[in-house]
Amino acid sequence: MCDNPFVASRDAVTKALQDARNGRITAALASLRTLQRLHPRDMEVLSVLGLLLTQSGQLDQAVHHLKTAVTINPALPGPHSNLANALINAGKFKEAEFHYQAATEADPTYARAFMGLLIARTFLNDSKGALNAAEQALALKPDWPELSPNYARALAAADRPADAVEHLEAAVRRHPTLAPLRSSLLMALNYLERPAADIAAAHRDYAACVTAAADPPPSDRSPERPLRIGILSGDLTTHSVAFFADAIFRHPPADWHLTAFSTSGARAGDSAAAEFRRMAHSWCDAATLSDAALDAAIRAAHIDIIIDLGAHTSGGRLTALDRKPAPIIATTIGYPNTTGHPHIDLRIVDSTTDPPDSDRLCTERIVRIDPCFLCYRPPTNAPAPALPPADAPITFGSFNLLSKISPTTLTLWRDTLAAVPHSRLLLKSKSFADPTAQSNFLARARAAGIDTTRIDIIGFTD
Repeated sequence: MCDNPFVASRDAVTKALQDARNGRITAALASLRTLQRLHPRDMEVLSVLGLLLTQSGQLDQAVHHLKTAVTINPALPGPHSNLANALINAGKFKEAEFHYQAATEADPTYARAFMGLLIARTFLNDSKGALNAAEQALALKPDWPELSPNYARALAAADRPADAVEHLEAAVRRHPTLAPLRSSLLMALNYLERPAADIAAAHRDYAACVTAAADPPPSDRSPERPLRIGILSGDLTTHSVAFFADAIFRHPPADWHLTAFSTSGARAGDSAAAEFRRMAHSWCDAATLSDAALDAAIRAAHIDIIIDLGAHTSGGRLTALDRKPAPIIATTIGYPNTTGHPHIDLRIVDSTTDPPDSDRLCTERIVRIDPCFLCYRPPTNAPAPALPPADAPITFGSFNLLSKISPTTLTLWRDTLAAVPHSRLLLKSKSFADPTAQSNFLARARAAGIDTTRIDIIGFTD
């Protein structure tokens, strides 16, 4: 028995963190809540409690406890930064920016708060401010792999995708085995007009990040039992991927047992997340799990085929597949390219997305479901299509990320507008709420020969 209450408290916090990483989040939170009642002004207890509440989606409670920590000692940078992290997850980006700023004022050498400012300002469509915060963070920590993906996202949001890739390539050269960093680079490469063979080679290089030998569990070939399918995704929420994944959950074959491994934190009031949870036969909240614990959870569920829906996207967890926790691993829907992961067996596509001669570019075996492997369910509140007035001009539209609008796309739009007199082009992207991004894009459009007076631009709308 420990007679020192401070040491006992530290030991209990350490155990709570270990419990959370191993999937025992309920026990971890119960322990921390007890500690918080015993030590209501203990900053470490409040911080870790807030962290785990954030990861488990209990954002209002997380913000409450972290605000308490700020109130106890507003001069410390850490509590402001921790509170801001929870506010980011709650979608309160302006308030998060305020507390990150307060952390940098409390300690101008606190690089992590400058990275927080970068993230918050990117969400606030202030790429100029975000890039300024990134430069301040880099001045404090010039070689910071964790910063690079966030810096690259701000560059892409400012309509500078080539600069984003250049920064990530330099970071990967310095840290070639860091999987999250390389994943960010591979995701960004999809938006550049580089030869397909070069992009494929960059994906094959992802194998350098996978140092674990495959250790798949044995296959149970009993013919009478259900086939155990696992879905690994961070997008089983109100997200574009969810509209394509819906059919898998809504109409599974009768002999399937479907287990969802959700790597995103729960969001109160997210009707899509609640519906996915209802449709799945089993559900695993994997947001707080370490890679080893997620590997163990997949094995414990005796999954026959684990289907990854994220790959190198921000919600992906490829690193949890490094030891091959299921006999067969497939990937589909969420990522538009080969993964380069040596332990992923199959990639499910069709002949339009991946023509027959593209097999050589993939590290997985290609499985084509023709004519289309995607099945889209529109939002239930989507308005019915309606034609414009007969005398209205023809309007072409693209609702997409700015980084997807390539030079070739601009040339095609220029030619289309020229071929249809008086026609217009309607563009919608959340990045267009950013004056810097809009200005950079319009300059690109004019350079491509487009009359920008024929372009209508809108930002994000619900």
